Amino acid sequence: MFEYRIQPEEVQYMGVRYTSTSSVRAIDTIVNSEHPPKKASVVTWMKDRRNSLGEHLFLFWDWNDAPLTVVHSAFTSGYSGGGPHDFSEALCMLQDRKIPTTEIFVDKTEFDAIEERMLTEELIRYLQIQEGIQVQGGYIFELHQRKLQEQVFWAMRHQPRPNFDFLDPELAEVCRGLFEERPLAAVSEGFKVLEDRLRELVDNHTASDGVLSGEKLLNKAFNLENGVLADKTLPKAEREGVFLMYKGVFQFIRNPLAHKSVILEDKQKVIEYLYLVDLLLRLLPEKGGPTSWRDGHKHNNDPV
Repeated sequence: MFEYRIQPEEVQYMGVRYTSTSSVRAIDTIVNSEHPPKKASVVTWMKDRRNSLGEHLFLFWDWNDAPLTVVHSAFTSGYSGGGPHDFSEALCMLQDRKIPTTEIFVDKTEFDAIEERMLTEELIRYLQIQEGIQVQGGYIFELHQRKLQEQVFWAMRHQPRPNFDFLDPELAEVCRGLFEERPLAAVSEGFKVLEDRLRELVDNHTASDGVLSGEKLLNKAFNLENGVLADKTLPKAEREGVFLMYKGVFQFIRNPLAHKSVILEDKQKVIEYLYLVDLLLRLLPEKGGPTSWRDGHKHNNDPV
C-alpha cells in the first residue's frame, strides 16, 4: 500500500540527546495526548552486540499534525542504570496506551543522521517501510510489565500546570502557591476572588442581612430586569444566558466545593476550573466602566 512520502522539513524533534528525563517527558506528552500517534518505532544501534549494549531513539508516526516526530536518543540498554530504566518505562508507556511499537536496527551512520537532524528522504522512506521486530526490553522491562499487570502505574513525568502569567493577576497571585499541594483550595480561593470582584461591581459589600454572597449576589448582579451588570443592549435571551452561565457554575462547582467534602486531585480538572474562573472574571466589566458584554473588555494581560 502506498504511503505518503515524508520530506525532511516535515519532521519535528522533541527531547534532548543524552538527557533521558527530557526524552521521557516528551514521550509522556505524546502518548498521553488527546490524539496519540498511529504507531511508534524504536530505532536501535547496537554498539556492543556481544554484551547487548544498545542506544535507542523513538519515532512517532502521524502525531500532532506532523507525519514523523523524533524523540532524541537518551535511552540505552544492556545494564541496570538510568538510561535502561527510562527506556523500559517509555516502552511500558507505549504498551499501556496500546500503541503498536516495533524495533528497527540501523548502523551508527544512520543513527547519527537521525540524531543530528540530517535525515534524507531516502532514510525516512527506509524507516517508514520497515516492518521491524518485537521490542526486546530486557530484565528492567519485565519489572515494569509486572507493574502494568498489577495496575501499579508510574506518575506522569509531565504534570499539567496552568500558565499563571496569563491568568487574571489577582487570581494568579491567590492560586499560584496553592496549586501544587492544595489543588482543592486553589479552586475554592479562585471562586472567592470572583465573588469579591462581583461585590465590588455591584457596589454593595453589605446588605441588610449581611454580606451579599451566593444566589443573592448573582441576582443583584445579573437579574434580567434590574441587575447591576445586566446589559440592556442584549436581547432578553442573551441576558438570561449570562445569568444562567454564572449561576450554573456557582451551583455545580463553587457551592459543592464550599459546602461538601469534595476530593479534587485531578490536576487537569483543577486547571480547567481555574481557567473557567479566569474567563468569568475576564467577561466582567471594569468597575465604573461600560457594562456592555459586546465590548470585548480588555484583560490586564492582553497585549496593547
